Amino acid sequence: IKQHLGQAKAGPEFRYRHRTENGSTIEPRLGAEVIYNFAGGGTEIEGVSSGPEGVRGKIEAGVRFIAPVGMSLDFSASYDGIGAGDYQAITGKTVVRVPLN
Repeated sequence: IKQHLGQAKAGPEFRYRHRTENGSTIEPRLGAEVIYNFAGGGTEIEGVSSGPEGVRGKIEAGVRFIAPVGMSLDFSASYDGIGAGDYQAITGKTVVRVPLN
């Protein structure tokens, strides 16, 4: 079964980087996107819903902690479906990055 999706996304993201006395970095962020599905909306691609056809909004907030040695831990949460009526998606994500050098 061939599945397709035409999607355009645009929006701002604001970040603030704060260095602590021990050399660590804390970076909170807040972003918003306008998402436009123009082909294949309302389908699932690899088990993930593409959302409905048309325009909707998404907001995301997160914070990243970076250790002086380069290792980082990133937490974020988002709400997708603003203005979409019968569609909403709430997601959370945690990413750990460890440098290999």
